[in-house]
Amino acid sequence: MKRFFLVIAGFLVAAAAPAQEAERFGILLNDDLYKQKTPTDALTSVVIAIERDRLDYLAAHLMPKDFVDARLAKSAAYFEKVAAGQLAGTAQGAGLTGAELQARVRAKAEVLNFRHLAETMKAKLADEPDNLKTLKRFLREGELTEAGDTATVTLKGVKDRTVYLRRLEGRWVFENRREDPAKE
Repeated sequence: MKRFFLVIAGFLVAAAAPAQEAERFGILLNDDLYKQKTPTDALTSVVIAIERDRLDYLAAHLMPKDFVDARLAKSAAYFEKVAAGQLAGTAQGAGLTGAELQARVRAKAEVLNFRHLAETMKAKLADEPDNLKTLKRFLREGELTEAGDTATVTLKGVKDRTVYLRRLEGRWVFENRREDPAKE
């Protein structure tokens, strides 16, 4: 009986480990709802995330980490100042010093910065609602071309727009760009 519990405990620990690795900005990866096994899955998941107003999920898991991290890096210093100011006004922040304070400031700044990015994306989509309609059209009518770890979706008759996707760490992600880097 003891051996049975050890085996079960081992399965539970093994199952919990990937979930911890799949958390980004406090948002858990949900492969059941937002599939990313194929480029079409990823594009479908992008549309679902936008329709459900989950721009935070889109940024955390459906877009390339390097792109999102680069965007956050541009405003990191500003949000560190904001976070430091917010923490300074609290009893919790007043009790922290040195490395512990800096770690708390960085963690809070990352959360604020990421929330701001998600809200900026939400505002942009609200200002340009045709973008979602266009993505849906690419999903319905688009022609998918897959080449290794990259994929493009094009529409007949539409020359100036292409949807770009790439496979990273075994999952397909949506690239927020308009031009093919090879052509730039």
